[in-house]
Amino acid sequence: MPGNLKGLEKIGGKSTRIAPGLHQVKIFIDDVSVEGDVVVGRAGGKKALRIRTFDVVPATERGKSHGSKAINALAAWGKSRGVTTVIAEDVDAKPARFWSKNGYRPVRGENDRQDYRRDL
Repeated sequence: MPGNLKGLEKIGGKSTRIAPGLHQVKIFIDDVSVEGDVVVGRAGGKKALRIRTFDVVPATERGKSHGSKAINALAAWGKSRGVTTVIAEDVDAKPARFWSKNGYRPVRGENDRQDYRRDL
């Protein structure tokens, strides 16, 4: 069932609502699909886009900026809708360099999980 993330198709993506406020998002960058789950809500009084999951690009496609293009397109889409903060939740320690190079800073989330945050 289509979600209400209107305008996502303009950045080569689509969404499916999987629960109230929770959407599965698929963005296509140079014919490579990058998928994840996102929530649009509030964090600290600000309108926020929370990236709950974000699939790793296949090994044969790494280093080609597909993941960076996808999260930057998603952040730009959110910003155009009033989102002021993007939070990548509970990120595995291995891709920390990926989030950092894309402008996200590490923050402690709930229950001491590792989150990354970018203010737009």
